[in-house]
Amino acid sequence: MISSPRRTQSEPILHRVRAPVFATTVIIGLHALALLTTTLIAAFGGSSSAVADPLVYSTREVFIQGRIWQFFTYAFVHQPSLFLLVEFGLFYLIGREVEKVFGRRGFVLLYLILLLGPPCALTFYAFVARALPGLAFPHVAYSGSFLLHAGVFLVYAFARPDAPLIGRLSSGWLAAGTFFLLAMQALRYHDQATLASLGLTAVLAFFCTRSVPIPPRVDLLEQIRERTDRRREIRSMRRGRNSIPPEEELTGEWQEADVSEVDVPPENAIDLILEKIARDGMTSLTADERDLLERARHDMLKRDGGHAPVNDLE
Repeated sequence: MISSPRRTQSEPILHRVRAPVFATTVIIGLHALALLTTTLIAAFGGSSSAVADPLVYSTREVFIQGRIWQFFTYAFVHQPSLFLLVEFGLFYLIGREVEKVFGRRGFVLLYLILLLGPPCALTFYAFVARALPGLAFPHVAYSGSFLLHAGVFLVYAFARPDAPLIGRLSSGWLAAGTFFLLAMQALRYHDQATLASLGLTAVLAFFCTRSVPIPPRVDLLEQIRERTDRRREIRSMRRGRNSIPPEEELTGEWQEADVSEVDVPPENAIDLILEKIARDGMTSLTADERDLLERARHDMLKRDGGHAPVNDLE
């Protein structure tokens, strides 16, 4: 079993500019940093190939020259394109859902397995071809993260085969169609290395999915809509706090908007108050917000069978 996700393994690594940073975010940041480095070297007159070529996986260089770091670095060699932006965007959405299932450590281990699978298989084939007469030594150069991230998407499809992604098109059918087209393309150009990598990635994704218990299905698009609605509520509350009419401010008739005056669902009001405490401190709460927080704490203690203490928010 790869991992069983715990609560701490599903939480963000840290928060930056009020945005949670997950393992998926860190991985995308590493890819973006590698792309930016090679692009800037080429833009200022340097040779990007001098930096990128030693990082591209090559069966000859790994097997003969011993460049084993290429097992890890090949996926971080990119060419700037809009397609790459779409790939990273989809990986962020899908990767976050897979990270919830596997947990942080399990997701990183899954990523490493999918990263190392194709180059290990190609290197093994090169070893066999060199040892047995009659087999041609494969000269394969391999780079980019598309197949790697497609493998993460395939894990999501195995875990949530009926989850809708595009209209009524489920993730299972979309993954099957994607890998079928990639296989047809590899067959068309007689690309045995890519075809073998596709098959191995599918096998690894299948067995990795079966190694963890899959929680009940959650609609990915519904989660995206819920997050968007939540952010709109928070922005509307902040606009209510910051849009002070000058004439009312001068006469002292303006009172700062608080959570109790904002039309938000009750279950979200406490979350907004806690976010305000984390951002501005306990002293920033209004009297109504303190009362609402105190009532919620009393209710929670009663449900747990305890006794509510004396109000200590004052």
